[in-house]
Amino acid sequence: MNDYFYLNLENLSKELDYLYADEHSLEDNYYFKSKEIKTRIIHLIVEAKSFGEIEFIDKALLFLFENTGCHEDLKILNEINKPLFEAKILNCESLDKYLAEYSPLSRWL
Repeated sequence: MNDYFYLNLENLSKELDYLYADEHSLEDNYYFKSKEIKTRIIHLIVEAKSFGEIEFIDKALLFLFENTGCHEDLKILNEINKPLFEAKILNCESLDKYLAEYSPLSRWL
């Protein structure tokens, strides 16, 4: 099962890379596409919890927060993070910790 999670995260990473590279041409769709990809990452993290994939969860959370680098990204994260709280993967304290330690936004927080 381990490969399943890592392969899916790799594919989602490639989708984000493509989105970032093509950001200027997407304009209005950028926000919604970014939100869609990050929502899929969150669902993958929640699914991984049910299989006890703790190492994967840590890596995927790190990836998610490293890709929360602007106000718009933070807005998206705040809109979609509820499943992580419901699954007890994150709480307010750990959210703040991940933002402070791994997000490029940390310099402004």
